[in-house]
Amino acid sequence: MAAAAAAIERVAAHKLFQHGAEYAAHRPTYPTELFARLADAVRSGPRSLAVDLGTGTGQALPGLLEHFERVVALEPSAGQLEAARAALPADAKSRVTLRQVGAEAIETGGGVPAGSADLVVAFQAAHWFQLHGESAERPGVYASAARALRPGGVVALVGYGNCVLHAAEGSFGADGASSAARAEEVANAAVRKLYKDDLGVHWDERRGHIDSHYVGLEPRAAQVAEWDDSATPSDGGARSTGGDSSEVLFTRCWRDEDLSIRREMSVAALAGYLSTWSAYKTFKREQPDAPDPIAAARRSLDAAFGDRPVVVEWPLFAIMVERA
Repeated sequence: MAAAAAAIERVAAHKLFQHGAEYAAHRPTYPTELFARLADAVRSGPRSLAVDLGTGTGQALPGLLEHFERVVALEPSAGQLEAARAALPADAKSRVTLRQVGAEAIETGGGVPAGSADLVVAFQAAHWFQLHGESAERPGVYASAARALRPGGVVALVGYGNCVLHAAEGSFGADGASSAARAEEVANAAVRKLYKDDLGVHWDERRGHIDSHYVGLEPRAAQVAEWDDSATPSDGGARSTGGDSSEVLFTRCWRDEDLSIRREMSVAALAGYLSTWSAYKTFKREQPDAPDPIAAARRSLDAAFGDRPVVVEWPLFAIMVERA
């Protein structure tokens, strides 16, 4: 019963993201440095196959194809998957396999043979997954990924935090530093109010994992032989010793948090991005006749920046785990 209820809950959550075209138009794109770093983490052997869990609209696929020969992309939402398929360039279609299945079914529904993958990665999606298994029949993402990876392959759970707004360089004129600072203060206060006050109760509880930069979503202590100082076992077990050799799935776990996404956009485009927040979708569904909180935030953003461009920055973070 608990497993069935969890499955129903995940399906309901993913229905929030059925509007794939809207999501693809406004969501941030990942920097080339991130994909290079993911590829470099696979320290030995070929870079033949990457598995993208919860691929969404496929925003990460072009970056993955720069470093890996093939990608298998898994996504439970039909709307998102259709957007991913439509966005693929013609010359990439033969190198990407799209399957409508959840992240927990890498081998079964995903069709990824054991020991065949070099990288198993998720972008801004791992907080929706069942990372740790309930039973041998439902092993969870970490155990499934370990089975799919070859020795030396890597699991990477990538996410990005709440955005911070900056005035574009020179947009307030050569002597406008103080005006730019005031604009940034007003604009960031408006976004924080939208996030915490206006929409706070409408965020799924798993959003807290984004706020904490995935701290607590690492593997269990016994699954990893060596823990970097930056990473903490999700079960609170002692790191550095690992567990019994029969339990160890990974040689090392570490965190990577020194990159960010930066994108220059108009205030209108920024409002479009804010409208893709899942909490906003829930708010609109539950209170269709209530005043629109994004309209109120938009007025503050317009007052702060007018028609000037805005630089939006999202901090990147990643849990990295190497297969034993």
